[in-house]
Amino acid sequence: MSDPSAGAPPDDASPGGAGGPDDPLLAVEGLERHYPVREGFLRRRVGAVRAVDGVDFAVGRGETLGLVGESGCGKSTAAASVLGLEEPTGGSVRFDGREVTDLSGEALARFRRRTAMVFQDPNDSLDPRMTVGESAGEPLAVHGVGRERRRAAVADLFDRVGLARETLDRYPHELSGGQKQRVGLARALSLDPEFVVLDEPVSALDVSVQAEILALLADLGREFDLSVLLVSHDVSVVRAACDRVAVMYAGQLVERGATEAVLGAPQHPYTEALAAAVPTPDPRVDRSGATLSGDVPDAADPPDGCRFHPRCPAVLAPDGTDLTSEEYRAVLDFRAALDAGAVDPERVRGRAGGATAAVEDGDASGDGGTAGGGSTLRGALRAEYGLPAELGDEAAEETVAAAVGEAAAGETAAARERLAGAFSSVCERDDPAFRPTDAGHPAACHRHDG
Repeated sequence: MSDPSAGAPPDDASPGGAGGPDDPLLAVEGLERHYPVREGFLRRRVGAVRAVDGVDFAVGRGETLGLVGESGCGKSTAAASVLGLEEPTGGSVRFDGREVTDLSGEALARFRRRTAMVFQDPNDSLDPRMTVGESAGEPLAVHGVGRERRRAAVADLFDRVGLARETLDRYPHELSGGQKQRVGLARALSLDPEFVVLDEPVSALDVSVQAEILALLADLGREFDLSVLLVSHDVSVVRAACDRVAVMYAGQLVERGATEAVLGAPQHPYTEALAAAVPTPDPRVDRSGATLSGDVPDAADPPDGCRFHPRCPAVLAPDGTDLTSEEYRAVLDFRAALDAGAVDPERVRGRAGGATAAVEDGDASGDGGTAGGGSTLRGALRAEYGLPAELGDEAAEETVAAAVGEAAAGETAAARERLAGAFSSVCERDDPAFRPTDAGHPAACHRHDG
């Protein structure tokens, strides 16, 4: 890996560049990739899946940038859009100062020669009817290199990636997963590219083989002076291989900076959760911060405001209340369960072993001892959805208690309407912008506003 500061833009700067030696090799700004959602006989467009929705990052010359996030967050789509394998629906991708989306003809062919991609599963990119030597030499064949020169060049590349030359004439089914991934690396390097995208390059491999491939990637990066975009869901892989990291969630970036700075002192709750989820053999390490509530949002219908707020353990409570983040998180979880139609008082009664009392007539508002009350159905509902026995804010407690009472009486629509109109946090209303943090790198979180 190179010096993180060499050729890399400041983490709080625009990734645009004019293509000079001090500018990033790749600059991505406002990148979007939306897929239309169509319905009906006439296939009319009724919406869009926002797989990538306004992403900015840059890759310096000789630098490795990690793009990390859960499966389905859009990172592979972003990587494919950078190379033109997916056509962006918005934004700018500049390579060595030139807009990639405007390239055609010979200029596009030159871009293809200067870039390459290694796919997650080598079985998807190796033709089972061809020897691996022939597959690795395909890019050379496309560019008119003769058979003998191709074979000599591929043999040399096999030496560099740690494959025996007799492997040239073997077929994919005769090789192990690690060997096939090395073939993919050899093919990607066959045209001596300047920029390589590695899409989950070790996720399909055993842990011991992963270490070998990561060490090989580091050696090849130095030998070929490569700029690399490494896509991974595995924080430990990014930490081992990348100079800088960009963290992606639900189609957007939430934090970026030098790898050790971001993973060592995360400034966004999602990054905190990713870092905390990395396994450790030390039983003394506190793992309580690794749990997230809720589900990843639907890319066709992302939530308003911060896309992470439905799961965020540090969501900001509404202005003017004395609720803690933990209390408001519980309120939002209960509201989400109501919205999803998942609040079933009879099921809760059954899980409580039948010890809960029926809600008395006129008590649906929550009056008459809703706080605590573990022997009441309302108390069981509060326990079921993580609501404290009593909230610290009196006005908020009154509203939530009334909603719990309505839910206990089976009036879930009324409970949902009551909560929907009572609370609103900035996290639910506004999309956060990237802002500087005390750790020295930017994050998109309302905790850093102002």
